[in-house]
Amino acid sequence: MRRALLGPRCGVLVALSVFIGMVGWPGAASADTETSLEAWCLGTAETWVAATKTCTVYGSASHQADVWLVVAAGETLEIAASGTLDNHGPVREDAWGQIVNHGRWNNNGPVFINWDFINEGHIENLHGFNVNGGHFSNRGTMAHSGGMFNSGRVVNSGVFTSVGSIASPGEFTNSDTGILTIGGEFFTGTFYNYGDATITGTMYNHGTIYTLSGSMTNLGEVLSTPRPGSFGGGFLYNGATFDNQGVYVNHSLLKNESGGTFNNNDLVVNYSSIVNEGAFNNNATILSCAGTIEGPISGNLPILDACDGDGDGILDAFDNCPATSNPGQDDLDSDGVGDACDPDIDGDSVANVDDVCPGTPPQDIEPDQWRKNRYIADENGDFVDPSGRLAGLTVADTGGCSGSQIIETASLGRGHERFGITRSALLGWVEGL
Repeated sequence: MRRALLGPRCGVLVALSVFIGMVGWPGAASADTETSLEAWCLGTAETWVAATKTCTVYGSASHQADVWLVVAAGETLEIAASGTLDNHGPVREDAWGQIVNHGRWNNNGPVFINWDFINEGHIENLHGFNVNGGHFSNRGTMAHSGGMFNSGRVVNSGVFTSVGSIASPGEFTNSDTGILTIGGEFFTGTFYNYGDATITGTMYNHGTIYTLSGSMTNLGEVLSTPRPGSFGGGFLYNGATFDNQGVYVNHSLLKNESGGTFNNNDLVVNYSSIVNEGAFNNNATILSCAGTIEGPISGNLPILDACDGDGDGILDAFDNCPATSNPGQDDLDSDGVGDACDPDIDGDSVANVDDVCPGTPPQDIEPDQWRKNRYIADENGDFVDPSGRLAGLTVADTGGCSGSQIIETASLGRGHERFGITRSALLGWVEGL
């Protein structure tokens, strides 16, 4: 069951708590000592230019854990094209400081950006990037598998690939040359797309998404809801191309503007408002539950009033027990009818009320030394011997019990366990029911 089909905000707080546990709130770090950029630079034999307060890394350098590396106002930390920085400790860039990477930054510690970080090389982020009101510009490549908190501004004009978590109550822009892939979790504030953006993970849209040019493709889940505790957010304004090949859940406003194209090739679930002023092509399914749809929809007609009648968080169209609450959707016999409303849970053709061996599938496991004229129940519930000979009995005759269950319940002994149950033992069991 896809998460997006659950309740309006199911999973949001859980996912956010996972992110917080990974990188901490902005400002959190365990180190209590500091080193200046100049002292660190000279201590690692890198090039320090006092006149410009610039430290340039041309070779390989590292910053260890438990010590703050501080890039103060007016200072610049530069990684040259030939350079590599292995960061294991906290780095803090103060207001009016600057970090520029032309080479490679391997990040295993928290980085706090309060002014300007420009990446024109490659960043491998395994820990946390915190853009605390500052500006992070990716013009190179960034492989993000840690956590990022952005309360400032992030601009991607290079290649940004994320399989980690990004919480961005600030502004995130994917420019016209940007290639952005979101494979983890992304919590949006204001998101602008001018380039190529692909979602393969989950985007929690609590702010506003603007697709102004380029294309945005959803292969995962987009959950658009107002910010928890507020009435704003969860908006999508599409003025370019949005291809939905996953699940899009709308609890706020999905507006396809004049000049925009929204292609739905999987599932849109609408709890609020869809407004179309452009081209809206529904090639799959739109489910609308207490929501409104304004403007023409091409292709398949939306399914209206597709709500959750039993209140278990699963839309009726996908609920295997639409009239009985069963959030887990358990289905023992995989017949498409949930256990909570299935009159024959284990699929042995014996009703639950009459089943002597309830809640167990009828098929036996083949015994080690299965012999002729010794029987087990096959996948159809027929008792059969190794040659294919039928005993003339089924699990419907035995009260829903397989051969092994009868052997155990009636204590028939190891001979039956090793070779299979005899027909006479089966008949004796049936007569005793």
